[in-house]
Amino acid sequence: MVERLHTLFLYNLRPLQGISPVFYGYLLKLLSYITTLQRTGNFIRGGQSLNFDNLSQVDLFIPSLEEQKGIAMYFKKFMVSSYGEIDLLQQQIEKLKEYQTTLFNSSVTGNIKVI
Repeated sequence: MVERLHTLFLYNLRPLQGISPVFYGYLLKLLSYITTLQRTGNFIRGGQSLNFDNLSQVDLFIPSLEEQKGIAMYFKKFMVSSYGEIDLLQQQIEKLKEYQTTLFNSSVTGNIKVI
């Protein structure tokens, strides 16, 4: 649904002012925005389509274009950094799983003494 909202906003609606698609791409994926949008109707549970009436009930703030670009750049850097950290944590988890398997096998075969 988030990707669908993202596509709907950035490609189908025409802004009256200049916007940064990257900024609104991040903004429209925020849990707080999605939760607020969900309160506008039962379209998610009721199988209804998301429509302009639902979207128009949720106010969006419009900072200056320069502020949008600055915020988008900050989030982009943050996300790139986060992805690197997530990759590192996933590698560590894999190593720990391998170590756990090795310890288990060694204890079952009697190669190490379990106290």
